[in-house]
Amino acid sequence: MVFSPGDVCYVDYGEQPIVAHTRVVLAVIDHSRHEYVILTPDKDVYIDILHESNEDFVRFFFAGPQGGIPRGVSARNIYAFSPMSPAELAVHMQAGRALAEEELRNRGGGDQGAGVGPILAEVIGETIIVPNGAPRLEDRALVRVTDSDGDDARTVSVKYLANGERGRNFKDTVKEYVQVEFDDWPLQPRTCQDYLNAVCEVAESCYTQHLAWVQQAKIPEGDRAIYEDELLSKVVDTADSQIQKEKRKLAESKGAGKNKGKSSTRLGDRGAGAPSIYFFLGIFWLGMTGRQRDLLPLPLLVEEAIHEHGRLSRVTVRRIQKRAHVQREANFVIKSLNALYTGGSSSGPGVMVSDLRELPSAQRHAISHILRRVRECGPPPLHVTTAGALEALRVAYSPYGGDSVGVGDVVPMKLDFLSIPGVCGDWVDITNKVEGTPGEYLKNPLELMLQDADNWGAVADEARKIRTYDDPQLRQKKFYMSFLKKLKEAGVLAFSQVAAGRVGAFVVRKKPKEVEGKMRERQRLSLDCRRVNALFRAPPVTELGSLPAVGDLYIPEGSDMFISGGDIRDCFYACRLPDELLSYFCFSVDVSVAEVAEIYGGNLPAELRGMPSDFMVCPGLNVLPMGFSWFFYLVQALHVQACKDATVKSGENLVLDARPPPSLTSGSTLSMPYCDNTRVLSLSAGRSQDDMDGVKKKLEDWGFEVHEEVSATTLFPTLGGVIDGQAGVVRATREILEA
Repeated sequence: MVFSPGDVCYVDYGEQPIVAHTRVVLAVIDHSRHEYVILTPDKDVYIDILHESNEDFVRFFFAGPQGGIPRGVSARNIYAFSPMSPAELAVHMQAGRALAEEELRNRGGGDQGAGVGPILAEVIGETIIVPNGAPRLEDRALVRVTDSDGDDARTVSVKYLANGERGRNFKDTVKEYVQVEFDDWPLQPRTCQDYLNAVCEVAESCYTQHLAWVQQAKIPEGDRAIYEDELLSKVVDTADSQIQKEKRKLAESKGAGKNKGKSSTRLGDRGAGAPSIYFFLGIFWLGMTGRQRDLLPLPLLVEEAIHEHGRLSRVTVRRIQKRAHVQREANFVIKSLNALYTGGSSSGPGVMVSDLRELPSAQRHAISHILRRVRECGPPPLHVTTAGALEALRVAYSPYGGDSVGVGDVVPMKLDFLSIPGVCGDWVDITNKVEGTPGEYLKNPLELMLQDADNWGAVADEARKIRTYDDPQLRQKKFYMSFLKKLKEAGVLAFSQVAAGRVGAFVVRKKPKEVEGKMRERQRLSLDCRRVNALFRAPPVTELGSLPAVGDLYIPEGSDMFISGGDIRDCFYACRLPDELLSYFCFSVDVSVAEVAEIYGGNLPAELRGMPSDFMVCPGLNVLPMGFSWFFYLVQALHVQACKDATVKSGENLVLDARPPPSLTSGSTLSMPYCDNTRVLSLSAGRSQDDMDGVKKKLEDWGFEVHEEVSATTLFPTLGGVIDGQAGVVRATREILEA
């Protein structure tokens, strides 16, 4: 792909955490070698190779739709431009062109020539007969020419209004329009003359026709169509009334007239309940022949079916089944490509074809290539499992340790190895702990966190298509009851009468722990919350502490920075889930009240007492589940609030990624919360330790337990790196460098 001036791309130099740097192309040096003059967010202008072959790039991204963020890259990882006015951009574009011209001259190229000007019309009357009596002046004569073939299509005659100013009346101007054929413009419509003539028959101008159209079409007040048509109407009226010498304005009026005609037709049908999409897409003018002119969207293949099964040999049946399998897998690929093209929207099952020869060559070659690659892949590998696929979906990139940090292999559940911290009812009620926007989310989760009511129907349909994964052993009643007893003993089991959402339960391997001199295997409980997450809105961007944010701090000369810290023990199991959300995290299998009594040894929970023994209830967790899309945002907001309350800090004294670095002075301390890790930084060891003790006390007052405390020191390992407050550097650990 080649770039043009004004295009946007993104590059990744391999920094940790990931940073995708925005680049704007200012000028072209050499398309074949991918050399361009670029502008960076720091306003640097230089020549670079914009291609994945550039050794400086770890990854190279093309821009998304309309120059947006590329797919697969989070907005918080983008190093973007600050707001820039068109005038500023024009200055940078000029500087880029100047640099490109200078570079081309240095490489032996000549100066760029002048631009090609417009071709003038033919001289009127190149060969005529001068009538007798025509006014003459030496070798020149003034002759009236009535041949319309010699008219210049770029001009109209000059008119004056009643006040003496040059101007035109709309109807008078339209009457002078004549259709002129241009060989270099083969598309339809030839002009907007027919549309303007129709306007003249019903109104004095385009704007008065617009007012009548709005009233007759009964378009809802405030509809965008009204403002679009009003703007185009005023553009056409102004252009037609002011045209005198410059036909460029006439071209503008015709372009606006075409758009207004399409807009009126397309949006005027709203009264009937169905917008005319054909006018919007231009199909009306290109001809509704039914032929696809673009590569995408691709049609789907008709999957071959077996007819008269009993009359076919087994060899023939296998051959047909093999072809149908290839066609089915190819359709999965085609649907994915079409979804990328349309942005995920779908208008139905799409066109189905059985013979590729009916398709345009581009689509035929594309589908043939897909079929060939599917055949090359062969059957699915024998070792592929649903659990393995789920694990691959769960793996998220971590800037501190690669793709596998904190993520173990999915293994069969063993209750003796299952590590669930005991809570025993002493949860932290997070609902009233957080202030600001996160606090509003927690106080009113059903209104602010769930999807909008307008989207609920479509979202619910999509959520039902997701099959959550459960450990296969949970299908056995006896094992499932033992699993629920394990959760009850830990104090994290709750019941709902109706399940608003379902989650799957499975385990992953944890790092073994030494117990009484022996290494003990451990397993972590994980929940498959994909189905529930679809019902919730995407959470806001989570601002975390990070090593790059620490690296931006300024340590005064002659001073050392001291860091103290600690971790919140079992942070997620300590956070109680708001009561309104309990029913959204129910397990896949319900149990009866009698079975609940068996789990609790005959002593039913208060909310289930008095219910019939055969009444079915939905078991689930009563703590914040780690698979929930909002859990990380909520825990971080809770931790930030604790740091603010404990040290009377504002948001300016927090070290968070993507925020301006706060000032580190002799009398200040800074807090860097990262999920369940607390770090306090100061130029004084005493201040750092005192504030860390304050944060610890605040967390313990809420109900958390802080462990793995580190007293104030200048050398602090954290987040996959080491902060050296004496040397004033942040570096990666040896394990990260060798990974």
